[in-house]
Amino acid sequence: MYVDALTLAAIRAELTQRVVGSRVQRVHLPEPLGLAIQLYGSGGAHWLLCSAHPQHARIHLVADRPDRPSEAVTPLLLLLRKHVRGSRLVAVEQPLLERVLRLRFQRHRSGASVQTTDLVVEVMGRLSNLILLDAEAVILDSAKRVGPLINRYRTVLPRHPYRPPPPQDKLDPRRLTADELRAACRAANTTAPLWRALVGSLRACSPLLAKEIVYRATGSTETPVAETRDWSAVAAALADLFAAAAAGDSAPHLAYDGATPVAFAPYRLTHYPDSRPVESMSAALERFYAAVATPAPAHPPGQPAVEPQRRTVQEALTAAADRLRNQERSLQQALLPAEEMERLRLSGEWLLALAHEVQPDQTVLRVAGAAPDGGELTISLDPALAPPALAQRYFHQYQRQQRGAKVVAARLEQTRLRQQALAEALALLDSAQSVAAVRRIAQEAQEEGLIPATDRPPPRRPDNQARGFDRHVIGGVEVLVGQSRRGNDQVTFREARPHDLWLHARGVPGAHVVIRASGSSVPDHVLQAAAALAAAASAARHAASVAVDYTQRRHVRRIKGAPPGLVTYRQERTLHVTPAPDGTDSR
Repeated sequence: MYVDALTLAAIRAELTQRVVGSRVQRVHLPEPLGLAIQLYGSGGAHWLLCSAHPQHARIHLVADRPDRPSEAVTPLLLLLRKHVRGSRLVAVEQPLLERVLRLRFQRHRSGASVQTTDLVVEVMGRLSNLILLDAEAVILDSAKRVGPLINRYRTVLPRHPYRPPPPQDKLDPRRLTADELRAACRAANTTAPLWRALVGSLRACSPLLAKEIVYRATGSTETPVAETRDWSAVAAALADLFAAAAAGDSAPHLAYDGATPVAFAPYRLTHYPDSRPVESMSAALERFYAAVATPAPAHPPGQPAVEPQRRTVQEALTAAADRLRNQERSLQQALLPAEEMERLRLSGEWLLALAHEVQPDQTVLRVAGAAPDGGELTISLDPALAPPALAQRYFHQYQRQQRGAKVVAARLEQTRLRQQALAEALALLDSAQSVAAVRRIAQEAQEEGLIPATDRPPPRRPDNQARGFDRHVIGGVEVLVGQSRRGNDQVTFREARPHDLWLHARGVPGAHVVIRASGSSVPDHVLQAAAALAAAASAARHAASVAVDYTQRRHVRRIKGAPPGLVTYRQERTLHVTPAPDGTDSR
């Protein structure tokens, strides 16, 4: 269960009514990726909870002050206290059909100047974040920092401009006729349940919302696309729910299984037998997460949690990437431009050719049209050296620069290959689902010198798996997905046979995926599902649509001298897919 766009629309309306105009009194950390903001206005004091937790991201008002488990201080908290404490919340905005709220705070300074600061709350599962912006929409800091090797499109780092999440490449649900809706769903998959087709075709349509729409129209949540007859009823249910959200007509409900809340929504959940109205959307979220997020441990007892280990490894890999970028910059600066090297060679040649024209004590020789760009070549002269000797000096400098350029170019190539290896490690780390996978990625990076080795030796066998890849069975066909760079190498060059299909997200780092087809024809639904796995285990895993290349394994080659997992391939074809949710398939 997660907060969708309609739930956020209800929260936005509630915050606008209850706390806009209030002054910020306090800010503290109730959890490592959360914020608690006390707002005081005409209605009294209210606490606003914002969380970027991977499984429990949300924003809502709470009845009591959230616990402060420690006195931990983060850069984001310090900046909030500096820029936001004492200011007023003047607006709460939601980009159209997005799971994002933008809280605008203003503080009057001396004179007539006004300081504006925005807190952007992105409630998007594992992509969730809390981002503080200045008046120019430049990032001050964030709960999660995202470097360019993790996400090239959206770098979330201090002093970088803020880029909103890209809109989904799906249909606008507010402007669809019954015929357009039928065509879109049938184009997706006629054998799938209708609710899945709605999620895949429409913007801001969560699984919960899709099931509610299908139930209201057909009387069952599992009606297949092919068996749907009354598309007008589906379109009407869809239009009613979005129209109510646009009008601010919220009817918060909690669905229960016994005494446990299992779902929340800003509308009545008719497809649940026990759906109860709640006084506000914030109250619904507070009761749901009090029951769901608190009692159960985030990981099995006695086992380490994935997220803290992921963050530790991510920080080490990101720091290594920064070092490599600095190294690349230094190497590029050490390279003399090709035009300057050519000037050295031409200077020596023209000095020999025009030695008879050089006069005693002459310091400059100019040759029209002799420069590499066709302009005038200016040759510096040394009166203490004869032209032939000076020409040899120019030739010597040219040859030394040539030799140095080869060395620098080789080091530059190795630096760039190591950057690619780090980018692939970061992409695989972001999609890792287990501590074993995280440790394997860290161990490989340490053994190859990409990040410093820890004092504690890594386990001989990472948790319960010795292999570096996952096995899936889709439609009776085995599909292998690399978990690490060496796992990618193992999948491609040890497990796969020459005529197996090999897949990789196009143009971005990520996992190697192999369909064990052995030259046989692969059903389209298997190819699509494997491509969705490749997209989910890539740096583009959070995009709405990802281009995935596929070819036979025999057309894939290692890059000579590169770290494991870096390859070239040819004779590929490309398809566009939506990444599999959480990197999994529906076997």
